[in-house]
Amino acid sequence: MNIKQPSVEILDTNDIVCNDCKLRYVRVKINNITQKAKEMMINILDKSWLKELDNEIDYNSFLARSEETINILTKILKEVGNEIGAEFGEFLVSSVAQSTLEETYQHAKFPLAEIWKEKAKGNPGFDFHTISGEDILFYGEAKFNSEQNAYTKAISQICKFIDKKKDIMELTDLKKFNSRVNAKHLSNDSKGYVAAFSVHNNFENIFQTIQNNKNVRQYLQKYPELFFIGIQV
Repeated sequence: MNIKQPSVEILDTNDIVCNDCKLRYVRVKINNITQKAKEMMINILDKSWLKELDNEIDYNSFLARSEETINILTKILKEVGNEIGAEFGEFLVSSVAQSTLEETYQHAKFPLAEIWKEKAKGNPGFDFHTISGEDILFYGEAKFNSEQNAYTKAISQICKFIDKKKDIMELTDLKKFNSRVNAKHLSNDSKGYVAAFSVHNNFENIFQTIQNNKNVRQYLQKYPELFFIGIQV
């Protein structure tokens, strides 16, 4: 009997604590791009997340926001082959990272930001969100590069978004998707960040390099938990 290989698998994980901040590194491998694209297609066409909205205004508003993006993403996913373009790449990284947090760390997912934000492409804010069993709200940023490891750009973008208070701006929408989101998530003690990025080489040294990153050491370690998810494509 042939056993179907999963489209995505966890290769290794590593955790350390620095200055009371838990740093978690996960390396994930995509075994089958086409299969993963089909799975993503099913997910974005599933609009069950709209049922979480508790009033008619929110339901219809988010439905209208999502339609253009879903049409664009559906077209992109239908054209995916073995080559990954930049447009599909970041959506892929977001989706895989968010699912990894859900399946491996029991986080609850929010709809991907590409789907519910007003801008159909190139959203001016975090790419994905989850909430942990300890009620830490995580903001995720995804970066894809077809040739280089992309963690530096992902980490830098997180810091820029924090400076611009993008996390606080997004709370008003996020609370509509999950009743666990509340005023405590304005505090640094109740939120964390996820840098998700494509990786191509130097796998053994990536986490050590991330620990020494200036933005991680001087800026991000004031939060209780950080995830760094490297996605091997």
